[in-house]
Amino acid sequence: MILLLLFVLGLCVGSFLNVLADRLPKGEDVIRGRSHCDFCRHKLRWYELIPLLSFFIQQGKSRCCKKQLSLQYPLSELATGVGFVLIYSFQSFLLRQGYGGQAAVSPDIIGVSFQMDIQSLLNIVRITSYFVLLSSFTVIFISDLKYEIIPIEMIIVGFITALIYHGITFINFITVINVIFSGFSGYHYCPVRCVLDRSMVRYHTGFRSKKVFKSAYSVRTISHCGIWNKLGLGRKNSPDLEAIMVKQKGFTLLELLIVIGLIGILIAISVTSYTTIQKKSRDSRRMGDLKAVQNALEQYYADNSGYPTGVYTTLLATYLPGGPPKDPKTTCYYKQTLGDTTGYSICADLEGTGTFACSTPCSG
Repeated sequence: MILLLLFVLGLCVGSFLNVLADRLPKGEDVIRGRSHCDFCRHKLRWYELIPLLSFFIQQGKSRCCKKQLSLQYPLSELATGVGFVLIYSFQSFLLRQGYGGQAAVSPDIIGVSFQMDIQSLLNIVRITSYFVLLSSFTVIFISDLKYEIIPIEMIIVGFITALIYHGITFINFITVINVIFSGFSGYHYCPVRCVLDRSMVRYHTGFRSKKVFKSAYSVRTISHCGIWNKLGLGRKNSPDLEAIMVKQKGFTLLELLIVIGLIGILIAISVTSYTTIQKKSRDSRRMGDLKAVQNALEQYYADNSGYPTGVYTTLLATYLPGGPPKDPKTTCYYKQTLGDTTGYSICADLEGTGTFACSTPCSG
């Protein structure tokens, strides 16, 4: 039952994603304004907007002008519906295998017996985040193929979603920082692009010029017309296609990915170098501790012609500057008279009552 509901939800969301993919690149309002025919601008009625069904009932043609509709609409709606079902099913499978402790969302969520707990809430947040990310990628994919434009709004939505996901299902601080930097890397080029791409793309209708794209809020992906149009899936006889053919300035998607990749490589090198230096520093301190133990044992051997006896002859705590450390029973390692150079910092037994070795005079 819940899979069917998710599929229907995905169809409805996919229908709205088509609106976003068509309006965001043009700078149109995505909330206000009714849907209309791409060709004759006739406002569509509610029964013409039923996801997937309307397309097949109308045999893939516009009801008002009888022109062929793009396959973009049913394919994106179907893909979103199937994607929602697959995300939930796969996430539930992982959780049943022990990756999270329990099923993603109990089927009782549609009944009164459902009881919310922390784990269920985290699972819902996790799955919802995947839904939002899938929706963002769908809009980017359609807009990229059809208009060769990636709306910056979808990049921001993806960044915020990933940040919320990792913030609530907190893994570690480094992961959150990585998400912040990754999202920022995909967003920081916006001021530079606005400088490089100052012109507004226009198309001409008669003697008047009409603005189509707000290029300051989009990213050019390739310098050719949309691949979607080349495949024959784009709009037919639409004046918007004239604007698509205009070569825009700004960053391409490939250039953007190269820049982000280079930044990632530099960060990886820096983190690796820092980690290596820290490891060498820790190893050096450990070797210093072992050297101090060795010196103390050699001094003990020179004074007593033998090594200390007991259950253990290892140092029970890290050797600290300024004096020997405390043993687990808070008894000082050295038991000799103050200032006596024959005291040692090596424990001869677990009780702290044996002979000790110290390479410096005992002072406390």
